[in-house]
Amino acid sequence: MGHIRLLQHLLPPTSYSAEAPRLRAQLHAEGNALDAALAASVRAVMGIDPFRAQEWLPDWERVYGLPDACSHPDTTLQERIMALAIAVQEQAGLSRAWFTRLAMLLGYRVVVHEYPPFCAGSHAGDMLTNGDWQWAWGVAAPAITERRFSAGRSAAGETLSSWGDHLLECVFRRLKPAHTEVLFSYGGTNAPD
Repeated sequence: MGHIRLLQHLLPPTSYSAEAPRLRAQLHAEGNALDAALAASVRAVMGIDPFRAQEWLPDWERVYGLPDACSHPDTTLQERIMALAIAVQEQAGLSRAWFTRLAMLLGYRVVVHEYPPFCAGSHAGDMLTNGDWQWAWGVAAPAITERRFSAGRSAAGETLSSWGDHLLECVFRRLKPAHTEVLFSYGGTNAPD
């Protein structure tokens, strides 16, 4: 039942006739306005989830300060959505598992490793602090990472495939603990298949 009928039912039954020309025109105008407001409210509720309603993407990017230093001029829709996912997840944690999941959101399969410090079980003659290496950690990624065009996550006019790791390195360097250094290796023995 539309809002026109609902408004007609609100009229006192004996005092007003819903078929009177002026009243009918007013009920139609107000009923149509309420129908339009209801339809807009459904779209607004979908905007609560930034990954379901792409029409709200510019607003979500504005809220999270995107595009940022890791963006490039030819950013695809899929990369914009990934950047937003990273911005939403930014406060989640700083563990190896968190960085691995972060890389998955960016479309990379990586292995995060740390350089072990001297501890029980270390051998005589091993360095006690590993020098500056105690603040370094590594990310091993495949030699080639490909992003493919995906219906619903890409837009018309975008390339069908793209390669490169600028986004991975930029995001990791931005989110790493400030006192650490992250080293990247591609296609080595530690890299995922």
